[in-house]
Amino acid sequence: MKTIAHVLPALCLVLLLLLAAAGCMSRYRVTPIRSGALYPSKGEACAVQFQNLNFQEGASKYENLGLITLSGTDSDEFTPQMKKDVERAACKMGADAVSLNASGPGSFQFIVWRAR
Repeated sequence: MKTIAHVLPALCLVLLLLLAAAGCMSRYRVTPIRSGALYPSKGEACAVQFQNLNFQEGASKYENLGLITLSGTDSDEFTPQMKKDVERAACKMGADAVSLNASGPGSFQFIVWRAR
């Protein structure tokens, strides 16, 4: 029969591996907020364009579908994985383009656009 002293090192190793895996997982949250008309999803990858537009410029060319917010990010760096997550959420909203609305410590917010 094994004692706790024999099992403890293995248990510590498992706990350490679980903590390391949790550290590699995404900690931010993607929140889509719809406004206006609803459109069917374009799937998970629809080649959404990331454009440098303010709201007035975007509204003159596109219909506004809402916002996508990333919150709880680890840094102010917009990573390739974050871009994929924004694209996935925008495609599900039926979007053609997104533009950065605001960013701050731990968050990014995008305006979601659909061609008129």
